[in-house]
Amino acid sequence: MGKGQTKKADAQIKADANKLVSDATFLHRAMKKIGEFGIVGEEKNKLILFLSGLTKDFDMPMSVMVKGQSSSGKSNLIRKTTLIFPPECVISRASLSAKAPVHGQGSLKGKILYLFEYRGGKDAQYLLRLQQSEKVIAHEFTTVRGATRETKIAQREGSPVIFTTTTESRVFVDDEHVFYRSGLTSLRSRASRSCKPSSLPRVKKNSRTCRCGTKRSGRSPEQTATVNSRLGLAKSLKWFRKNTSASVATGTVS
Repeated sequence: MGKGQTKKADAQIKADANKLVSDATFLHRAMKKIGEFGIVGEEKNKLILFLSGLTKDFDMPMSVMVKGQSSSGKSNLIRKTTLIFPPECVISRASLSAKAPVHGQGSLKGKILYLFEYRGGKDAQYLLRLQQSEKVIAHEFTTVRGATRETKIAQREGSPVIFTTTTESRVFVDDEHVFYRSGLTSLRSRASRSCKPSSLPRVKKNSRTCRCGTKRSGRSPEQTATVNSRLGLAKSLKWFRKNTSASVATGTVS
């Protein structure tokens, strides 16, 4: 393809893109398409992942960490959502070594890095964070060949969108600020309902009234004891203030 044809093709792509984003039903059509890949429900999370994926060409791309219970559908949600993007834009990895982000081939600009699990990139967290904030990372390392020692520099450009999952309630504090955290809703609730044993006995809640008709608070014994002690202290302070003021008035307190 010649230079003139390339410019013409780019102009056509830009025109088609502008037409698409100006369509009022664009997001609805995108969500419907992702649903056709096999995702039922999770409308909010599908939209978050899709919009975040679109930021791959922005100066400040947005990354998403999906939190949820094991086998609740986190990976399936991300995997099916990334199908709506061109395959050459998506890089899938099960794990990363400490220096893998800088030694990889090609630029990461305009890419979506799908890391199956957050802990799979534990050793590479530092470089991944730098890649997202600095846009380019460089690593100098030593090479030894016989008696010759020298240093080389590995460099990689681009700040990718990162999609990953975790079952952990808390992650490294710096990553809490790097990733947008999204929790599963309908998938998680369906999984919990389907896995709930029907043979487990139900635990009855404390009744609000006793047999004698006295109302109960529904508190645990420990909570009740704490409340009673606070009430007792309040009554004691009230009594002390009342009697002290009366004694001062009669002149009996020195």
